[in-house]
Amino acid sequence: MVALARSATTTRHDDLYSSHEAVSRLDASVALAVDVRKTARDELYSSHEAVAGLGASVALAVDVRKTARDELYSSHEAIAGLGASVALAVDVRKMVRDNMYASHEAVSGLGVSVALAVDVRKTARDELYSSHEAVAGLSASVALAVDVCKTARDDLYSSHEAVAGLGVLLQMTVTELQPFSTVDNNGFREFVHGLDPSYIIPSRTTSN
Repeated sequence: MVALARSATTTRHDDLYSSHEAVSRLDASVALAVDVRKTARDELYSSHEAVAGLGASVALAVDVRKTARDELYSSHEAIAGLGASVALAVDVRKMVRDNMYASHEAVSGLGVSVALAVDVRKTARDELYSSHEAVAGLSASVALAVDVCKTARDDLYSSHEAVAGLGVLLQMTVTELQPFSTVDNNGFREFVHGLDPSYIIPSRTTSN
C-alpha cells in the first residue's frame, strides 16, 4: 500500500510539474499573442498613417495638376493676347505706312501748289508791268473819260448832285489809276447803292 501510495504521489507530483510547465507555456503563448496583437495594432496605425499620407499626397497631386492646368490656360490666354498685340502692331505699322504715303502725296501736292503760286505771282507781275504801260496812255483815256462824263451827264442826269457824284467817281477813277470797268464791278455797285440807292451808276460804255 505504501509503495502504491508513493507511486501515486510521485505520479501526482509529476503531473503537477507537467501542469506548471503547461501553464508556463500557456503564459508564454499568451504573452506572444499579446505581442503579436500589439505589433498588428502598431502596424495598423502605421497603415492608417500611411493611408493618410497617401491621401495628402493625392490631394497635393490634384492641386499641382489643377495649378498646372490653370497655368496652361493662362499661357493660352497670354499667347492669344500676344497674337492680338502682334495684329495690333501690324495694323499700326500699316497705318503709319499709309500716313507716310499720304504725307508724300501731300508734299507732292504742296510742290504743285508752290509752283502754281510762283506762276500766279509771275502772271501778276506781268500784269502789273502791263498796267504801268497802260498808264502811259492814261492822258488820252482821261480826255475820253471827260467826254464820256459830259455826254452821260447830259443824257442821264438832270440834278446837280448826280453830276457832282459822277465827277467824284471820275476823279477817283483817274486819281487812283483804276480801270473804267470798275463801275461794272458788282461789289462797287453794291457799295454805291448802299451809300445812295437813288444814284444811277454809269457803265463803262456810258450806258446803264
